[in-house]
Amino acid sequence: MGSPSDTAELTEFFTRVLGGEWHLYSSHILGHATETENQQAKLDLLAEQMHLRPGARVLDVGCGWGGSLTYLATRYGVTGVGISLVPQQCAYAGRRARRHGVPLEFRPSHWQDFEADEPFDAVMTTGVVVHFPSLLDYFVRARQWLRPGGVLLNEEMHLRSADASASRASRALAALDDVRKKGREAGGRLVVDEEGHYVTLDRETELLREAGFEVERVVPLSMADYQRTVEGWVDNCERRKAELTELTGRDVYRWYRLYFRLFRRLIDDRTMRLDVVSARVPDDGT
Repeated sequence: MGSPSDTAELTEFFTRVLGGEWHLYSSHILGHATETENQQAKLDLLAEQMHLRPGARVLDVGCGWGGSLTYLATRYGVTGVGISLVPQQCAYAGRRARRHGVPLEFRPSHWQDFEADEPFDAVMTTGVVVHFPSLLDYFVRARQWLRPGGVLLNEEMHLRSADASASRASRALAALDDVRKKGREAGGRLVVDEEGHYVTLDRETELLREAGFEVERVVPLSMADYQRTVEGWVDNCERRKAELTELTGRDVYRWYRLYFRLFRRLIDDRTMRLDVVSARVPDDGT
């Protein structure tokens, strides 16, 4: 997710805004006593869809601050690699993994450049593939990383209709892209710095099959939960304004607060849906 930043202040900014023990971009599953429990409930769902067992190797593409992979390692006994475009995220994730005593590696890398030392049992993304201009290219590459029978998992929002040219989603995306552009022009230190390329669920599953996967399962998640998750980000931004401004400066703080507010407008279940899609490489490797 986004452009490189080597600032510890921006990392601290995000951990305070996202909250919980694992600092996920979103939990999407609410109703538990704490944000940490909400985040763990989502990760348990992802683990079930990836059929994780002790010793499985997992690749987390767009790993953020390493919370997802570290939790999966501590809870399910997996090992693996996380990649991110942001070196500071990888450094923080590595410290987190060492603190929990789990055998994980975090590398600053674009998915197009990543080379696997050995096959993975699962490759996962959460809210990441929307930033890839060519889903098909990514799916073809991911298939190369997976062993026969391995699982590719994507959690992402999808357009409800292919004809979204006049929809609220289209307007919200245009506003988000404009904010990103202005942030880059102003020289802001951005983590969220890539355009959204949303597709329908049918289109994603079509591309998975074209890349040689067998679509295994689609689990819809609650957009209402996602809306409340993003409301939490906005509330944290506003409630902790003084300390967050001190961390990053007024301009960066204002940029992210505006970004979160605009993103909240995109999460509309009339035009968008949220799904976890899992697909498998055929066991015969064809």
